[in-house]
Amino acid sequence: MSRLKSTSASSHNHGASGSRVLRYHHVLVEIRKRGQMDANNDAGATWGSLNCTDGARDCAVKIHDALTVRSTRMSAALEFSLAQEQDFQQVLNICSSDAFDGLDYMAAAFHRWLQEPGRVVFIARKDNRVVALESALLIDGGQTAVFQGLRVVPDLRGHGIADALQKHVTDYIHQHYPQVSAVRLSRAVQPSPQTLAKYRLVAKEAVVSLRCEAVHLQAFVAELGSRLHGHDTVTLSQQQAETLILSDHVVFSLLPSKTIINDWEPLKPMEANMEVLRRRRLTWIVDRELEPSAISLCTTPYPVPYRHDALHFNINIFSHSVSSACAVFVAQLESLLPRLQGLLIFHTFVHPEVWSGLRQFCQNNAGVSFFKDYWEEVILERDL
Repeated sequence: MSRLKSTSASSHNHGASGSRVLRYHHVLVEIRKRGQMDANNDAGATWGSLNCTDGARDCAVKIHDALTVRSTRMSAALEFSLAQEQDFQQVLNICSSDAFDGLDYMAAAFHRWLQEPGRVVFIARKDNRVVALESALLIDGGQTAVFQGLRVVPDLRGHGIADALQKHVTDYIHQHYPQVSAVRLSRAVQPSPQTLAKYRLVAKEAVVSLRCEAVHLQAFVAELGSRLHGHDTVTLSQQQAETLILSDHVVFSLLPSKTIINDWEPLKPMEANMEVLRRRRLTWIVDRELEPSAISLCTTPYPVPYRHDALHFNINIFSHSVSSACAVFVAQLESLLPRLQGLLIFHTFVHPEVWSGLRQFCQNNAGVSFFKDYWEEVILERDL
């Protein structure tokens, strides 16, 4: 009998718990309608503390009000300013060593960002301590701002700091660059329903991630090269690359959603963005110069904290052909020989339909291993 009582009580508690979860779901729906929230953990924490027993709409209002108060208090406790060279070490202190799988680019990018035309870099301080950073780069002839580099110190994440800083940056752009009509950003995780309620999905790429000691790269290139048959490639000059990337053939046939994606920076194919690409010192390689079926660009390798001698670089390949993508991939790696030393970790971004073919092509006996399994970069945009 006692066993039956226990089972009955458990079922009752499970039912109550299920009812509470269902009601919480309805509350989230109400909050999303108001466009007030983009983080489930914020809602969950507030839900738990308020112990709402009202209907979904009333609970949503209570949670929204509580979050607004918290956000307002957090904003009042923060001091925002444009980042300066002397903030470098404090900025590095907010970057956790395991962020981005140990591939955080902030140390390599910070000083360049401060000098880059059309970019603003903001930091947030709390009690004289740098606790967050966000930057925005004006692209598309000043019509769009790309948000990049959001960082929040680990011990204060989930406290509304990111929202407060991004609101400050958005307000700054509104005031100083009123011509900006859209915000664009890249993410390495699938957007949540809450995010998609605020942003539209522009494009996505699948990523093949590899790692190896630099001494093994030449053998890797040789092994993969032996599998290519009759696939010549052409390395383009900057002028050739700019002419080709703006051509109708490339824009309408190869670019994902007519978007040039370079190292997490999504750009419209327009003349005004060519200056941004020139600054990146990219290597451009195609399978053929006239109406190519694959066009690729590769960043300059830069140090990352994964290991004391680790270097990281990204290759973007725009193609629907596996064989052509493989050809320009090998050519990009070959162009890096023999100057690299240390541990190499590199991502190759391709159309999702090409991913499995490229990954299979990269199976090798040269000591190169896969760093991560399938993942995607998604490009999001919202009106400002």
